[in-house]
Amino acid sequence: MKEENTNGSLVDTRSPDQEQKIKTHAERRIKLNDTIIKKLKVGYKDGKKIVSSVGDSEVPGLRIYVEKSGSKSFYFCYKANNQRHTVRYPIGNFNITNIPQARDKARKYAAGIVDGKDPVQLKRELKAELTLEELIQDFYKKRLNRSFGYKQTTIKTIKAYFKVWIFQKSNNLKVRQVQKNNPYSLQYKKLSTITKQDIKMLHTIIGLKSPAVV
Repeated sequence: MKEENTNGSLVDTRSPDQEQKIKTHAERRIKLNDTIIKKLKVGYKDGKKIVSSVGDSEVPGLRIYVEKSGSKSFYFCYKANNQRHTVRYPIGNFNITNIPQARDKARKYAAGIVDGKDPVQLKRELKAELTLEELIQDFYKKRLNRSFGYKQTTIKTIKAYFKVWIFQKSNNLKVRQVQKNNPYSLQYKKLSTITKQDIKMLHTIIGLKSPAVV
């Protein structure tokens, strides 16, 4: 299969013994899923290993690259300032970043480009953005008090829930076991990167121990 390399030109992802017709750009984009990505192999050209990639049909610009070592990473590919060559901007390794997260980031980068911001500028803005932990701590200091109408019992309850399920600090052995069996944390995530799937997953984990809280 022919794919785009890092500079936008076509490379051959066939093994030396395989023969396939050249596919169009549209055919080289498919709806990525875990099964497809796990099956991707290192590409070959003239009998030598090369970097190869497959585009996602759901989000233009999002591609999964397979390095010569076999590692797989998501990239957002675009042409900066109408330049001829394609730029690929790293999103994350497949072992760490899942497909919904990669698509969400790619959409943000694409929207930024429409607004005149390239991914490098967006990354700087993201770095200055608050994490969920920082937002909660700011909420504690500025709003979670009696002057804003919160009763002391309500303040105590809110802090208790956040302590256990966001900051993951608990002496309850059953809670700790649930968190150990389901490692998932939003504590250090930047606010704009938290997705509906993240919230759904957190609710699912809380429901394993405390359905009433969910």
